[in-house]
Amino acid sequence: MSSEADVKKAIAGETASGPNNPWPARLEAFKKFSEKFHDQSSKIECRYEDNRDEEPTAGIKKVNIFYSNTTIIKESLYNSLPKPTAERIHRGEVDNDVARVAASIVQRGLTYEVSRPHFDAAVKSAIVDRLVPGLGTVWVNFNAAKDGNLEHLTVDTVYWKDFIYEPQRTWELVTWCGRKLWVTPEVAMSYGENAVPSEVAPSKGNTVESAMHDGKVCIIQMWDKTAKKVIYLTPSGQIINQTYGSATPAQVNGPVASTTTPAPIYTQSAYAPQTAALPLNPLPTF
Repeated sequence: MSSEADVKKAIAGETASGPNNPWPARLEAFKKFSEKFHDQSSKIECRYEDNRDEEPTAGIKKVNIFYSNTTIIKESLYNSLPKPTAERIHRGEVDNDVARVAASIVQRGLTYEVSRPHFDAAVKSAIVDRLVPGLGTVWVNFNAAKDGNLEHLTVDTVYWKDFIYEPQRTWELVTWCGRKLWVTPEVAMSYGENAVPSEVAPSKGNTVESAMHDGKVCIIQMWDKTAKKVIYLTPSGQIINQTYGSATPAQVNGPVASTTTPAPIYTQSAYAPQTAALPLNPLPTF
C-alpha cells in the first residue's frame, strides 16, 4: 500500500524524467495513488459477482443482498434514454430566427447521438461501475469529417481499471487523463512502429480479465488538456504518437473527501451490505 509521501515522490520524479517525456513518472504516480482503491474495489466487485471462496453450508441458502440492492438503484438512476434540450440563453429575443434555428439544430443533433446504440450501452456500464467499484467513466470522442465520413461523436465504455488520471485534490485541477486500449498487434501497428513489443506474451491466470487480454497489446490513449493533444503511450510511458484532437472523459464518481480517489458506495454505508443467510425451508403461509 502506498503512502501519500510515495505519491508525492513519484509526482516529483517528473522533473527527473526530463521535460521531453514526463509520462513514465506520471504513470508511476497514478499507480501509487490508485493502489489502495484498486485493491479495495476488486474485492467489492467479487462480492457483487458473488465469487466465494468458502464452501456452501448445508441447509443454508445465501442471497446476495448487495447485488439486489445495486440492481434497484441502477434502475432508479437510468431506465430510459435521456431527452436532450437546447434552449437560447436570451429567450426575450423572439425575432431572432437564427438563434432559434441554431438551438433546434443542436437539439436534434444531440437527440440523434443519444439514440445511437453505443451511448446507451456505455452509460449503463458506467453506472454499474459507479455503484460497485465506485468509478464509472465514459469516453467521448469527436471525430472530424475525413475520407468521405461525416463528423460524428463516439461514446466508449471505459472499464474502471483502465482509467488513468493525474492525482489531484479536485477534478478541475486534473490536467491529463487517459485510458488503456487493448488491441491486437495488427491494430497496434496503426498507432506507430514502436507500439508492438518484440514478443506479445500470453496472459497469465485463469480469470475472465486475463482471457480478454490474451495475445493483445496495451496502448494508453492520453488526453493532455494543457497541450490539447491526444497522446498514445506504451505501458511504460514511451510516446508512440501524438495528434491534436478532442477527447473528453465523463465521470460518474462518488463523493470524495480531499482527493479525486473514488469512494465506493459499499464502503460508505454504516455497515457494508452483507450476504444474508436464509433457510431453505419455505416461508410459512399466513
